[in-house]
Amino acid sequence: MSIALVSIDGVLRDASGLPIREGLDLYEALCVHHRVVLASDSPERDEQWLKMEGLRSHQEIAGIPPAFLRGTHGLRLAQAEALLGGGGDLSLVVDADPTAVLEATMRGIPAVLFVHPKFARPEWRADYSHIPRPWDELVAEIETQRTLAANMKPLDQ
Repeated sequence: MSIALVSIDGVLRDASGLPIREGLDLYEALCVHHRVVLASDSPERDEQWLKMEGLRSHQEIAGIPPAFLRGTHGLRLAQAEALLGGGGDLSLVVDADPTAVLEATMRGIPAVLFVHPKFARPEWRADYSHIPRPWDELVAEIETQRTLAANMKPLDQ
């Protein structure tokens, strides 16, 4: 039976820890014809969440393989390669991260980008990290705007 690697975060669970119904439906559908392996960043935490949500149809949870610790590539690709290296027939990767999907397809693995409307804005995504603009940049922008406003000609001239 071929393997489908499905990410927990962004596919089965949203950033607040709530299940994503459409992702769960996809999970159940894949379990019918695939050996489903769930991709996790924190297997111990995720195992508890999966039990609480009643998700038991998957075969295993892929944790963080040693290849990832060497920093050679992204976590999903490292998990996919660990499955391939173990003689698995990996036929699909499902993830909410466009970079992970790109890495899988570049490696020759069919992949599906799971996009849910909740993640339409970047700040709603599980992997979003907002870096505020430095104060000096804000002050400089204000000064630029004030200078431009002071040098504007009135419309009626």
